[in-house]
Amino acid sequence: DVDKGVLASVKALRAFFRDCSHARVLAEAADVNAWEINAAVHEKTLGAKILKKLDPIMGFIIFCNAVVIGLSLDYSTWNGWEILEYFFVISYVLEVSFKVWYFGASEFFLGVDWNWNVFDTCLAGLGIVDV
Repeated sequence: DVDKGVLASVKALRAFFRDCSHARVLAEAADVNAWEINAAVHEKTLGAKILKKLDPIMGFIIFCNAVVIGLSLDYSTWNGWEILEYFFVISYVLEVSFKVWYFGASEFFLGVDWNWNVFDTCLAGLGIVDV
């Protein structure tokens, strides 16, 4: 059993490091990476569980999208290609939206994986323009 006062203090500290840019200063002082602090804070949440499963799911969706692109070139008369394209674009937009919500905009666009996140955002935006 954990004392309620200690639990409240731990929750307050977690919220501080999650919501504050001071995590980087603490990370440097403790000789750890900022993402390790954020990972420790988020590892038990529902969002973390979703994020852990999201990468393999999105990898499969990207693979399927590539297959669909190849097939659509050979069988261009089928009317279902547009519906599949909407599905893929919606999947990419939902992925980016979830990650922005989970990490926060500053961590998403300026954090460790900022380059991949910007790339994903650009691709999702291009997909929206394309459909």
